[in-house]
Amino acid sequence: ANKLYKDMAKVIDFFKPRIFLFENVKGLHSARWRKDGEKGEIFKDVYKTFKKIAGYTVRWDILHAKDYGVPQNRPRIFIVGIRDDVSLYPETILLNNSRKYPDAVKARFLPEKQGNRFINLKDLLGDLVDTGYKTGQETDTYPKGAKNIIQKEMRRKSRNDETVMKKGSKLFEHKYSNHSEKVREKFQFMQKVDGKRRENFSQKEKNLQSEYDELKKFSQRVLPAEWNGSEPWITVTSLPDDYVHYDKGQPRSLTVREWARIQTFPDWYQFKGKRTTGGIRRAGRPGENIHYRELPKYTQIGNAIPVKLAEAIGEHFLKILKKN
Repeated sequence: ANKLYKDMAKVIDFFKPRIFLFENVKGLHSARWRKDGEKGEIFKDVYKTFKKIAGYTVRWDILHAKDYGVPQNRPRIFIVGIRDDVSLYPETILLNNSRKYPDAVKARFLPEKQGNRFINLKDLLGDLVDTGYKTGQETDTYPKGAKNIIQKEMRRKSRNDETVMKKGSKLFEHKYSNHSEKVREKFQFMQKVDGKRRENFSQKEKNLQSEYDELKKFSQRVLPAEWNGSEPWITVTSLPDDYVHYDKGQPRSLTVREWARIQTFPDWYQFKGKRTTGGIRRAGRPGENIHYRELPKYTQIGNAIPVKLAEAIGEHFLKILKKN
């Protein structure tokens, strides 16, 4: 699996698309094949493989999803190849085609940042907060009307219909996890002390904190209602219970719908499969010839490139192609 990029290069070399795009986690840039290997040797091999494809100019860069209208940081590395018969922007001629320095944005192989406004969770998810929610149940209609631009954008009726869904309209995949009373109490405690320094805890809070620290799953964090874009903050993963809702009236993990919004999937988009799964069903066991895997909704969402970032890159490529 870790040599899949070589197969991708073969496919590109065979079909010769006008533009190709490779994406991976930021850590690829410093990763090693072995513990005693050279830092960055994996990226060096990957980049060299794509640069060897005849007839392409290849560049790379690191993009942060927060710079493209996505409410999370999510840094990712991108390698772009543009076929030599595609007319490029004049700026690209002036730049050295080096491996060492990221310059795909500067060379306009990738889109520039789209503003400095970072989307807060309370602005993104506030219209989904149901004050009458019950654990294990589902809110199947919008509990509130849309209050701002991002909520209205998420609540479009369909891809081709810009009608904004009103309060009481059908809402998909806003089902709550069935947390036990003990878990809800822990979440309430986390929300209460969030941002509070431990030396300022009451004795009861200190005792509870010590109790929770002993639990295996206290890597959980309360999501901030607001942020300034300077912190890594949230990266959507396949484990929704890593995060607790910011609203103190909602001591729970996020729903599929909320998870999807953080990746900027619109509300009309529905996912197939189970909400979540685990163990052998999710990971398989290739050593025992068990290759079938279930891909639950949370994992599908977490593994995706954020929609708004993908849209920005796609529209940028379209401009290049239309220019030709």
